[in-house]
This record gives sequence, structure tokens and C-alpha cells, in this order.
Amino acid sequence: MIHGPLARRRPCYGRSMLGLRLLLLLLSLGLCVPLLSGCDSQIVGTIGFRLSEMFPSQPDWYWRYDNNGFVEEVWWQGRGESSPDGEAWTCLRWWMNDNSAIIDDFVEGAGNWNVDLYFADRPSGWHLMGYAANPDGPSAALGSEYLEDDGIPFLMNDALGGDSWAASVAGREWTTTATRVTDELSFNSQSIVDSWRVDVSSEEADWPFEGSWWLAQGPGVIQFDLPQWRAEGGEVWQHLHNDSWQNRMGTSN
Repeated sequence: MIHGPLARRRPCYGRSMLGLRLLLLLLSLGLCVPLLSGCDSQIVGTIGFRLSEMFPSQPDWYWRYDNNGFVEEVWWQGRGESSPDGEAWTCLRWWMNDNSAIIDDFVEGAGNWNVDLYFADRPSGWHLMGYAANPDGPSAALGSEYLEDDGIPFLMNDALGGDSWAASVAGREWTTTATRVTDELSFNSQSIVDSWRVDVSSEEADWPFEGSWWLAQGPGVIQFDLPQWRAEGGEVWQHLHNDSWQNRMGTSN
């Protein structure tokens, strides 16, 4: 560092010196361009899709599903949060029966439901956390099972088509895979041209809620195929309707 009077002097460059500095600057910029281009794949990240935004999380809401047999239906009721095993989880209550039997149960107090299914909303996305069957309902033999740690990856954030997530939960190895679906899905007067398929599987393949789930913006889960919840004819369950729980009988309070 220069101290004293010399520190106040400003250098004076002639035309030749300025031209040389400009030339060197242009050359240095030219050398930097290929270097930056070669590193582009390393410094530019990719932002995936937030599958978690399609989770049916609304409390006091219901979703109806039917199949090509048009006999049985599955109804979900958003129950909000509850803590069956200490941590607060979001609950979906399921009915699976003939439409008339489900309606009759609503009239009588909605006590003949099948099972409560639990999910946890974590920073990485929604995880399956377990289930509890209605001890007096048609699926009482299922009992209950609550999962430890983060649970099973379900609807994850930052997802790209073909991504998968692995987890060791309850003594099992789990794999969840997300696939972008571009083929049109048509059912119940609905036409969906952009959706996702999420496959949840274990090596044993016998957990009651593992299988395939299809999702789209708006209704959320538009279709699902779970081996232990297949209709009598083996058909896939497809979205029929969703609305406020107050309107489940066709009228609001």
C-alpha cells in the first residue's frame, strides 16, 4: 500500500494503454464463457412438483369414489387432526359399502365406518402414519397399526417423473415412486389430461393401504387401486364427487 503524497496521484493512461486494457478485458470474458457453460449443469438446480399440494387435507369435507360396477362406493371424510399415538396427524375416515347402506348409516349417526387412515404433513411432504379400524365396523379384523419415525413417504415435494423414495419403517423396506401421467383419464363425466401416479409398495406387499394412487390438481386423489380395498369385480376406484360434509345428504345445514 502506498502512503503519503503519492497515494493521491491518479494514474494517467494514454490511448495505447486504454486500448490494451480493453483488449485484455474482452479476451478474459471470452475465456470465461466456455467455463461457465461447462459448469451450468452443476450450478443450476431443478425445482420439481409439489405433490403434497394435492393431498385432500380439508377438514369437514368428503370425497366419493365409485367403480365400473356402480354398486359399491368408498367415501372419505376429512376429520382434521387427531393424536392416536401422541403426534398430531391428519385423519381420513373411510366407508366402503353400497351407496344406500352408506347413506342409511349417515341417517343413523355415521357409526358404521370402516377405518381411520392417518397422515403427517412434514417439510418433505405427506407421509402415511398408520390406521385404526372401527372396532364395531365391517373392517374390525384389521385392528390398528401406528408407524414410527417419519412414516412412509406418500406425496412428496420437489418431485420429478420417475423419482422414488425409500424408507425402513416397521421392519419393512418401502419404496414410493412418482410417475407423470400424460394419457387422458376419463370417468364419471370427468376428463383429466395431466395427472400423477404414486405407487407405494413394500417387499411383503400385504399392508392394507399400499398400492397405486392417481392425483390431479383440484379434486386431489382421482383414482386409487389398493389390493385389499378392491371392489368385488376388481375395478379401480375413481373420483365421483367431493363437497362439504354438511352437504353429504344433498342439502346444507
